[in-house]
Amino acid sequence: MFGSLAVGAFADSVGPINFESPYTVGNINGQQGWTKTGPYDVTVDLVSNYPNASGFGFGTQALRLSNAVTSGSFEDQTFSPGLSSPAGEATVYTHFDASFKIGSTRVNQQPGLFTSVSPDDGNGSRMSYVGFDDQSDGIHVIFYDVKDSGPYPKVATFKYHDVATIDRTSAHSIRFSIDFKPGPGNDIVKLYVDGSLAITGTTWEDYYRYDPEQTGNGNKLFPISKLLFREGGSPASTGGNGYLVDSVGLSSSIPVGPTDKEQCKKDGWSLFSNPSFKNQGDCISFVQSNDKAGKRSEQSFTASDSLYYNGLTVADGLYANGPITFNWDPVTGNITGGYWNEIYPAYAGNTYNNIIVGGTVSGNTVNLSFHRDADNYSFSFSGTLVDKVLTGQMAGPYYFTATGN
Repeated sequence: MFGSLAVGAFADSVGPINFESPYTVGNINGQQGWTKTGPYDVTVDLVSNYPNASGFGFGTQALRLSNAVTSGSFEDQTFSPGLSSPAGEATVYTHFDASFKIGSTRVNQQPGLFTSVSPDDGNGSRMSYVGFDDQSDGIHVIFYDVKDSGPYPKVATFKYHDVATIDRTSAHSIRFSIDFKPGPGNDIVKLYVDGSLAITGTTWEDYYRYDPEQTGNGNKLFPISKLLFREGGSPASTGGNGYLVDSVGLSSSIPVGPTDKEQCKKDGWSLFSNPSFKNQGDCISFVQSNDKAGKRSEQSFTASDSLYYNGLTVADGLYANGPITFNWDPVTGNITGGYWNEIYPAYAGNTYNNIIVGGTVSGNTVNLSFHRDADNYSFSFSGTLVDKVLTGQMAGPYYFTATGN
């Protein structure tokens, strides 16, 4: 689960992807929604092949990539599976979150090793950028954002930021948190390295709006749904080595402000950008002012897993599983958002993103309405929530249960 999901509603998500079975060692292209049609050195590999990775905390397999082969192209590079509901200024989903872990295959420097990762639409229309440059003193984390005040045609300035240096002896967590806002020059990108905010910048929105290089694309903005792992620049002697990547995840959601003081603590205040806060106290003041104004804190239910059966009882066999979360207004009882990421077949299949679009909570009684955009399918749940245990009948009707975190 992503931290951002605590501050958003109607979330769509992919992952986390750990490259275990049904992934197989070899070319990533075509595996579970990944694409890589170019000749790049990007494969699913055994972690045990790289002694330096023994302490990374990865499973038996990870994605390995190097810049032994590079090009100036985009569409044939490595793309993650995509969200069914992209995020952008002109979409329902205006918040995008993506994270992954990365580590070097070798304890010593690999001269010339460089790779970049970008939130993307799946065709090379990058909206942000983080690069990993293996230098003598460690791996430098590079961030680029864009300055272009317009009007068209004005060439954009890409601003370089060296935001962190990470060691090669452990894996490191990287996270994008992006809020898209209507109008130019106001999107917010937060890049986190090992859980700490490394930089706050902007997206590349005004490059697409104003730069004449984008004339052929109509100077349009493209919503993002994937991560692009790109091997550009000069090739290096890194074949068969490079970086290992694991725990890849993405989500899109509608951002909301904090509804409880606890969400502001332990640097939680820094996760919000609509509204944003100066510090923990500023965040807590926001919650308290809403409470005084009668805007009572939402209630929520979150379970990291659920069990959905083939019939009315457990004896009918498990059909699907997956995380579920929803929020509701304690005064009206109306559901204000949520989702159920259905994995079918259970624990081994594809993920179906079911959005909770309505419903009510009245006492212990819960009614939920779901919609799945991918195949335009709607269904419902009716049941009870007692002592953090949600039980009832899902579409069918079939038995469904989830225990809250």
